[in-house]
Amino acid sequence: MNRSASAFAITLSLAAATAVGAESDAGYRVLFSKPQPALSDADEREIFEQTGMAANGSGGLSIEGCGDVDASVELVDLNGDGRVEVFVLFGNTCWSGMAGSNLLLFVRDTAGHFQPNLGFPAAAYTPLSVGNGGFPDLQVSGPGFCDGVWRWDGASYQHRCNLATGPGGCDFDGHQCPDSSSLEPRDAQ
Repeated sequence: MNRSASAFAITLSLAAATAVGAESDAGYRVLFSKPQPALSDADEREIFEQTGMAANGSGGLSIEGCGDVDASVELVDLNGDGRVEVFVLFGNTCWSGMAGSNLLLFVRDTAGHFQPNLGFPAAAYTPLSVGNGGFPDLQVSGPGFCDGVWRWDGASYQHRCNLATGPGGCDFDGHQCPDSSSLEPRDAQ
């Protein structure tokens, strides 16, 4: 390769890297369009880069192969330590099936980085009155009448059991919550 061809290849590589960086900048700014005073720009970028979303070029977000997606962010201090955890609900029926959205929960690790939890199709979540390690169990809802209950194990959320929300809701599954009467929403305490 001659010197001018080499310089052209480097220029193209830099332009592509700049475009990817600009797309990431645009995407995280769309996802976090409302001010989130508890998060730095670096936190917002770290979270956004783990979602699989990208800026769609018209002020929204998309997922490759599935088109435009809706997305929302909620900051919650689940364990009362004064540091927020971040829920991201995003998707469409192409990406998330009949639930219409996926649920990601980002929790800081001991090094201060946000680690993804959950990450599957879901329509909503409810913190419950029971839990582990200061974190509440989470009831995660989707289509149908069988919600998953997820428990913190000290490092991440793991599936604990299933909770029927209607007659016969979890009949297909032998992993039902043993005492569903103890699984009240945290606000109902």
